[in-house]
Amino acid sequence: MKRIVLFLLLWTTAAEAVDTVVWQKNDDSPQRVSIGRTLVLAQDRGLLFQERSGEIFAIEPQRIRKATRNEKPFVPMTSQEIGKAYLQELPEGFEVLYTPHYTIFHDTTRDYARWCGILMEKLYTTFANFWKKRGYELPEPEFPLVIVLFSTHRDYRAFAKKDVGEVGNAIIGYYSYQSNRVVCYDLSGQEKYAEERSSTTTFGAVTREILSRPDAAKQVATIIHEATHQLVYNRGLAVRYGDVPLWYNEGIALYFESPNLKSEKGWQAIGKKNPLRYPAFQEYLARRPENSLRQLLSSDDTFRDVDTAGDAYAESWALTWFLLRARQKAYIAYARHLAEKKALLNDTPEERIQEFERFFGSLEKLDRDFVRYMKKDTF
Repeated sequence: MKRIVLFLLLWTTAAEAVDTVVWQKNDDSPQRVSIGRTLVLAQDRGLLFQERSGEIFAIEPQRIRKATRNEKPFVPMTSQEIGKAYLQELPEGFEVLYTPHYTIFHDTTRDYARWCGILMEKLYTTFANFWKKRGYELPEPEFPLVIVLFSTHRDYRAFAKKDVGEVGNAIIGYYSYQSNRVVCYDLSGQEKYAEERSSTTTFGAVTREILSRPDAAKQVATIIHEATHQLVYNRGLAVRYGDVPLWYNEGIALYFESPNLKSEKGWQAIGKKNPLRYPAFQEYLARRPENSLRQLLSSDDTFRDVDTAGDAYAESWALTWFLLRARQKAYIAYARHLAEKKALLNDTPEERIQEFERFFGSLEKLDRDFVRYMKKDTF
């Protein structure tokens, strides 16, 4: 049986009509006027509500002050509308840069924001082509894709604390399911060099400067990783707040993230050996318990435990790498199935395993094949 989270569901729908909800996050917060559509109406009259910007809010019934509906069709915000709206809520000093698919807010140098924009557009095209070549043509995003770039770690952490909670020093970027935006900071420390750069410096020189920094590989991997999460949820591979196993979600992002500092943009190779996760998984194989794969598939708990998270990420990358090469048709079918998941409905651990075996066969046999394949070191 399905477990219901957050609400007892009455129905799930992406309504075409526009709703207006006046509500409060808590007793002390000001009223918020949200204009958008109701995704889920709960039996207790609570809402899962999506604003025209793409942000999603779970609104408890006691927090709703007024709710109305009109007959106008739901229309997402344009990039320019989001640009105007978000600049009002971001700290002073932010600017907006528009690319064909992204709306990038930044208080970094414009060169750094432009470099990120080019990297994002490369990812956007490559991501779509990757799945298309495997028979899975992805829909275009319904909402503009938003990236927020901070110039300093201090300001990034202050913003993140209000946005998603305390992120700590180790997390240098994140994708928020709620806001649908990627937030990170300029790890390269480019701001230190901004005044030293000539106004005639070419963009290619700026790019080479960024990629020559000690943390360039980590910077590229983080941006690509979080932006891949964003594409998964905006190009039809998963539904936000749907029960998408974390190994699958992280596995795709890890599969795409591998930096290539020899490239002019710092990244281009999809599915190559991940320089961080591959050696981590090889080390893990020597002490890997027999039930490791079952634990990874049935629950997300290993990702949330500091003692096992590193192993979970490494195995997620390795499993995704293996399945996309040795079980590609089954993986694509599995991906199509996960894309149909409904918001707020969670599977039990047993259901997750049954679902996986429906597409890939016996878990025990697949685990043996998986380990044997990865031990060959055929990279």
